[in-house]
Amino acid sequence: VLIQEVPGLPPQEATKRHLKIKDGFVAIYQGSAGSPGPLLRVTPIPASALPSSWREKIEKGEAEFSSEEELLVALDSLDEFSPR
Repeated sequence: VLIQEVPGLPPQEATKRHLKIKDGFVAIYQGSAGSPGPLLRVTPIPASALPSSWREKIEKGEAEFSSEEELLVALDSLDEFSPR
């Protein structure tokens, strides 16, 4: 497991991930939803294709994951909304 320390991000936040909407797509950020963690990547999943429950969860800052593994499980379930 690799842990990257980011200036201003406490070490216990470094393994956490959260989702936000960026330019209409689901984006992955480092740190908890309340932190100003850096953008890690933007997925090809359009926010407009998400079920309303997921979109609301992301918009409310409730799509937070304690590890990369937990995030990958969630992204796997969202992948079906990605354009083919």
